[in-house]
Amino acid sequence: MRNIFIIYDEVKFTGQKLGKGSAGEVELGEYEGKKVAVKRFVNDNLNEIIEKLRKHKNLRSENIIEFYGVIRSPNDKMYLVTKFAKKGTLHDYFEKNEPGWSIKAKIAIDIANGLLECHKYNIVYLDLKSENILVDILVNKHLVLKISDFSLSITKAELDLGKKAGGAKK
Repeated sequence: MRNIFIIYDEVKFTGQKLGKGSAGEVELGEYEGKKVAVKRFVNDNLNEIIEKLRKHKNLRSENIIEFYGVIRSPNDKMYLVTKFAKKGTLHDYFEKNEPGWSIKAKIAIDIANGLLECHKYNIVYLDLKSENILVDILVNKHLVLKISDFSLSITKAELDLGKKAGGAKK
């Protein structure tokens, strides 16, 4: 298993905001020569953050946003580093585009495949909404949808134990 911690100085922060969610703000960064999304957690409790990331780090699917690691800054702020999705969120995509039925079918299949990957690892994804689905584009110009933001997900074992399930509030 590779180390999930990234040295703070290895990531270049651009200051360009990509979005904001219930768990923190996301900005564009650069890591190992690639554009990345860097999410600053609102909650800096290291144990809670690592518990959430433990669920995400093993997921390896074209339809799950790629997890690179976690940064702990010199002032003890915590950040999550993931692949940058070039086309933003599905919400943004639908605001700018009117896709035909074949693209809509691909979107549904990609989301379903991402959820299947979660279920393979007994992860219950609890925050399915267009803002948490990212749209990436491959070299061959095909869209690929990727599930992101696992901050509210729980394991099946946690659900069986009666942990409270619920999505983000708007």
